[in-house]
Amino acid sequence: MSSPTFTFINSLNTPFVRIATASYMQGAVTFDSLARENEKPIHLVNVDAFYISVYPITQEEYRSVMHRNPSYFSACGKGKEYVSNIETNQFPVESVSWDDAMEYCKRLSALPSEKESKRCYRLPTESEWEYACRAGHEVVFATGNSMTSYDANIDGHYPYNSEIIGDTLYRPCPVGAYKPNKFGLYDMHGNVWEWCQDIYKPYNSDIAPNEDARVMRGGSWNCYSRFCRASYRCIANRHSHFYDCGFRIVCEVTQNV
Repeated sequence: MSSPTFTFINSLNTPFVRIATASYMQGAVTFDSLARENEKPIHLVNVDAFYISVYPITQEEYRSVMHRNPSYFSACGKGKEYVSNIETNQFPVESVSWDDAMEYCKRLSALPSEKESKRCYRLPTESEWEYACRAGHEVVFATGNSMTSYDANIDGHYPYNSEIIGDTLYRPCPVGAYKPNKFGLYDMHGNVWEWCQDIYKPYNSDIAPNEDARVMRGGSWNCYSRFCRASYRCIANRHSHFYDCGFRIVCEVTQNV
């Protein structure tokens, strides 16, 4: 795991960075030829300042709070043969539903040390996630306008805006193994999809087509680069457990950290 520049570390040693209040244009950038309809129209969004975890939540962190490890790619998981003799504590937790991620936030917030520090946790909204990913820039990815498997843990056979065919791991890897974005956030693309807090709605509508639909962002270890774009919205049922889906968290603080 790389050493991030962070604002504070909580009682589980989870590092966070502060993202300042900002306005930005959410949705697919105009020059993104692979944009889907649910990434449009591009529209102005205001986000208040927030603290977001530098990495996706790891198996070790999840187990510390939930007292179990549901991950497929773990020593006791169904995919244990794929990680034989590999330490997976710092792999992102996966095979967690949206409800599981919400429960993690609830239990973490209830820990005595976190209550004493007046820290409360939740999932990032879509708007927060996308702004944090792009780090204030009008780009397709956190790292710019191209992506290969040298930039993130993705399927290396299908790069975006590049002819470089890179390696493919076919599994998650420890968080922080690739370069961070300009906000100091790691794994905003690849490794595992990340649940967002909101119920899915089209950008041009206030109506939710399905009250159980949630959005995942960022792509995963088994995704082509085009599915990892900063604006890409993957829709899934809140109760789903996928072996390529995890989450990162936002901290709301009611006193100085």
